[in-house]
Amino acid sequence: MRAFSVALLVGLLVSPALATQDKVDLTWKPKVGETKKYKLEVNMSLDLGGQTGDIKVSMINVNKTTKIDGDKVTTEGSIEKFTMAFNGNEADPSQAGGPDPSDVKTIQVRSLKTGEVLSTETTGTGEVPPQNPRIEAMGFFWRPDVQAKVGDSWTKELKKDEKKGTEASTAKFTAAGEEVVLGKKCWKVTYAYTETGIEKPFGATGTFWIDQADGTPVKYEANYENVVFQEGLPPTSAKVSMVLVS
Repeated sequence: MRAFSVALLVGLLVSPALATQDKVDLTWKPKVGETKKYKLEVNMSLDLGGQTGDIKVSMINVNKTTKIDGDKVTTEGSIEKFTMAFNGNEADPSQAGGPDPSDVKTIQVRSLKTGEVLSTETTGTGEVPPQNPRIEAMGFFWRPDVQAKVGDSWTKELKKDEKKGTEASTAKFTAAGEEVVLGKKCWKVTYAYTETGIEKPFGATGTFWIDQADGTPVKYEANYENVVFQEGLPPTSAKVSMVLVS
């Protein structure tokens, strides 16, 4: 009887701790004045009128939190070191008559709960690279509506939005576990995304590594399928990566 009591007591003490470890807290915790820089790389192959080329796009995305007002977070974004390489030959697009994003600031207001963009405006005299809103939707991290545990999955379904230029889509996320990335304890979340209701949907599979300290991405890797990066270009597949650099 005494042995049973001791075992029961140990179980009562240990079980809550184990349960806490299983909980996956993906809450976004931004701080006013904090700046994060991410290196974004896109690698793809395109058939341009019979000429096949390997294209690599690289840039540093800079995001600074400037204001938090209730459930609204205002961020200021900019792009640094924007380069493009064709078959290994790297060039600065701004020096070749292409877009120069270095003088552009993007002000966005986001939902603190979901991270969803509520409004966007740009300032400056430069020009940002053309962006397809359907591609931006592919790499969005949707947090769960309820407390998740390791092994749990959650799904986000969106309707077609003609104003935003996005198609109906479904994204499924799974809390795969914990990993240390760049010295930071992260939650590893895998996902699969597909547009729905159209003949040639964009699709993606990949992984987010989310900092356990503040709920922000530390690393992102994905394979994109059947995507059109810019109007006039053919559909292609691509490998996309983003990593925190500072």
